[in-house]
Amino acid sequence: MNNGGLTNIFMGTSSASNYGISLNALRFTTSSTPKFVIKTHNNSSGGVDRLTIDDNGDTTISGQLTAGPAYIGIYSGSGLFAQFSHNAFKNDQTKFSLLQRDNGETIINSGLG
Repeated sequence: MNNGGLTNIFMGTSSASNYGISLNALRFTTSSTPKFVIKTHNNSSGGVDRLTIDDNGDTTISGQLTAGPAYIGIYSGSGLFAQFSHNAFKNDQTKFSLLQRDNGETIINSGLG
């Protein structure tokens, strides 16, 4: 029984193989439940998942996210913390808004003291 399947569109960014972006429609269970995955390929045929949307609409983004003036990503002072801040301060170790660690430790910062 085939429990998986993949259909994709590959957009090459080089004349060499395995460089580019792929759009993937993925069937990952026997019920044909779909996922949509965008991958980057940097000398890799399998690529790295960068954006995944499942059949419930749940979305996973691999990497940092900038949405308008908001930044959500890894705190540059320590990879142990997630950071929420204004985009202008995404690499500033003193002007973040909120940091949270995987153990629940939370740091709220104020630029005004």
